Amino acid sequence: MIILLHFKGQPGILTQVGQLHGLQAIFLNTTMPEPIAPDLDEVEFYYYGIVQCPRLVARSSTHVWVHRQNPNNTRSRFYPELPYSLYPKTLHTVGRHPLLHQLWNDAGSSLRIQILQAINGIDWTSVDFLRVGHNGEYQITLMVAVRPGTLTWNYGHTVALRCKSILDEHGIHDVPCEILEAVLHFRVEGKPKNYPTVDSEVETGSDPTTLQLFSGPVSTKDEYKSHRIKDLTDRLGTQIATSQFNNVPISSTKGLYLSIRPACPGDDPQVVALTCRHLMIDSETKGAQKYQKSLPFKEVIQMDRHTYMSHLYHFEKESESYSTSGHESSEGDQTHAAASTADLGDNAMVLAHAMRPFMDASSRVFGRLLYSPEFSVAFTIGSDFSEFTWLRDWALIELLPKSHQAALSSIQNIVYLGTENSIRDCMSRNGEQYQRRLMDLRTSLITNGELKLQRVAVPMEEIFTSPETENVHKSGLLVGKYGASGQLSFGLGNTLKSVVRHIVTSERGRETKLISEEWAIISTTMNHSRHWAENHRQDSFAWVGDFGSCVWDTQGRPAGIITAGSSGSQHAIDGHITYAQPLERLLKDITLDGFDVELV
Repeated sequence: MIILLHFKGQPGILTQVGQLHGLQAIFLNTTMPEPIAPDLDEVEFYYYGIVQCPRLVARSSTHVWVHRQNPNNTRSRFYPELPYSLYPKTLHTVGRHPLLHQLWNDAGSSLRIQILQAINGIDWTSVDFLRVGHNGEYQITLMVAVRPGTLTWNYGHTVALRCKSILDEHGIHDVPCEILEAVLHFRVEGKPKNYPTVDSEVETGSDPTTLQLFSGPVSTKDEYKSHRIKDLTDRLGTQIATSQFNNVPISSTKGLYLSIRPACPGDDPQVVALTCRHLMIDSETKGAQKYQKSLPFKEVIQMDRHTYMSHLYHFEKESESYSTSGHESSEGDQTHAAASTADLGDNAMVLAHAMRPFMDASSRVFGRLLYSPEFSVAFTIGSDFSEFTWLRDWALIELLPKSHQAALSSIQNIVYLGTENSIRDCMSRNGEQYQRRLMDLRTSLITNGELKLQRVAVPMEEIFTSPETENVHKSGLLVGKYGASGQLSFGLGNTLKSVVRHIVTSERGRETKLISEEWAIISTTMNHSRHWAENHRQDSFAWVGDFGSCVWDTQGRPAGIITAGSSGSQHAIDGHITYAQPLERLLKDITLDGFDVELV
């Protein structure tokens, strides 16, 4: 009996080495094919079609990557250097994979522990399980994101193979591992070093009239104008900022109104707005400690200076154009002298006149920061007794009565979504498998372009429950959001949890690494830009300025607050994955900190 054994040595040599337990052992000297680093095309275009096209570092799969050419597409004459003839890839939620859901969603499982140990030596930013593919062919993939320029292919390939072997050891053989470059975005980049900021308590100037936020519907059919008028209202989705950063592009979105039950019977409840802590407090200069009202107060304004002046500029330009065309009406003359935000209409001249008195940031203060916990991770015991961590990134803004047209007790969680035409257009850019559900939302819950949210949050169990279907298009909670930057969009929430690594830098340059569970949301809205030869490119669910926005489902139930996003570019304002914290988790944490809150 002859046994042929393979060993690594000089190629092409067959060596007989003698007898082994009475059996003739012959070693066949061959060489297994060495893995080959991806070429520049694969690095740059492996994820072509995905927002910001992240760069590939390494992958565990061994198939040869080829240019998947779409014969129906040709290179654009405007951008001939881009690979428009490639089939674009898209991301989808995982769908049903019982073993993966059972193991990965358990923070104490050996699968998650070993995967995090395997990537401990690299500068990673997020770990996500998603489907990746094109032309209806999708592969569940472990996607490990690293900060750009921090990982070589050699080391990255070793890490990818190790992660793949861990999956195999747990009986998960159909999931490869890919490592890509992506940054974790918290807010708009670009705040200059040593930029002069003014704390609200020392801001000087005359005593300006206070801007009163309008409480009625936005009465215009002009899509672009409507989004500007919306920022003069008390609706959710408006652009907000602290007065300290009035002059720098660090903005966020008003997320949700909560009511704090009074301690004494008969007292009125206190109304607050919920947003992200990191958008209100700069940890680099103010630290990560708890903020409470007893400290020097922080004022929160409706619109930073750039946004406010941009809105005013467009209204004035429109009114000038209207006047020079000879269409100025007597109604405009009559209301021009007495214009106020208490009665907003569609007249650009009225709007411009109403806005001029409030260019000073101190006149646009609608609330003061009431409380925010220490910027840290919380350790929570789940229903299955597993311990997991998540980032305590929330802040409460106390509303000021003088800054609102309506009584605070009557304010509701109403999201302005846009004009009828813009809502219809956005919904039409989602796949047919989603359009019926979105149509039901539009006909049953949206009135005058507004959605009134329910007073009950989507339960955590519903967000992360493994679906009963293999259909990726039905594998997660269908949600929407309206953000100050990205406006209206729709997406699917992934039922497999993501793990995100936040790096917080202190004023002295010390880095603190915080690892947190997050809820990943993938866009179902497609980009129909005329600049793309391929008309079915996946859009981003949220832009950087949308952080703090409320995410809601097709029943109008608030589900979460957007906290961050992952993008292949350091300076991008959009990305391929949006992260949110489930609202039920946030409400429980707010209650544990002593605030008896409920949705208004």
